[in-house]
This record gives sequence, C-alpha cells and structure tokens, in this order.
Amino acid sequence: MDQKVELSNADYLALNKRIQNNEKCVEELRNDLQGSDAVISKIQEELEEVKHNRVLNEDTLSLMMENAVRNGLSEVMKELKVQEERIRSLEVDKYKMAYRLIGWVAGVAGAVVVTYIVTRFLHGL
Repeated sequence: MDQKVELSNADYLALNKRIQNNEKCVEELRNDLQGSDAVISKIQEELEEVKHNRVLNEDTLSLMMENAVRNGLSEVMKELKVQEERIRSLEVDKYKMAYRLIGWVAGVAGAVVVTYIVTRFLHGL
C-alpha cells in the first residue's frame, strides 16, 4: 500500500476543512458525553434519594397508622372507663336505694305494729 497519492490544493483544502469540522464534532460529542455523564450521575443521586424517601415514607406511614390507632383507641378506652364508672355508680345507688327501702319498710312495719298494739290496748280498755 505504499502508493503515492496526488492531491490538488482544492482537494487538500476540502479534506482539511472536513477534518477540522469532524474534529469540532468529535469535541462537541465529548462535551455532550461529559454533560450526559453529569446528568446521569445527578439522576442516579435523585433516584437514590427517592428510594430513601420511599423507605422513610413507608416507615412514617406505619408510624402514623400506629399513632392513629392508638389515638383512636385511647378515646374509646377513656369512654369505656367513664361508662364503667357510671355502671359502678349505678350499682352503688341501687344498693343504697335497697338499704333505704329496707329501712323504710322496717319503719312502716314498726309503725303498723305499734298502731296495732295501741289499737288493741285502747279496745281493751
């Protein structure tokens, strides 16, 4: 392949111009490649951040659900305690009323007995 090639000045200038244009294109492509590498690394960082945030969001969501359940149940538990206290109070009132009723019945029965005795005594005179 050792052949001599003859080029005219016009051909040489056209080839030289084409080589310079190609060199410019290659340099632009290198710059674009470096820029795209930066963009890709930035996108990867953002993707890692999104993955991290997703894990945090899942953990946060589970904590929020747990807190919501606790808060909701705490109100229910408070209401249950109030109702239990009311029931105890009603039971105590029931026993107090029964005691008063027994006392009243005993008082009335005593009065009836006294009245009967007095009436019999007065009839006996």
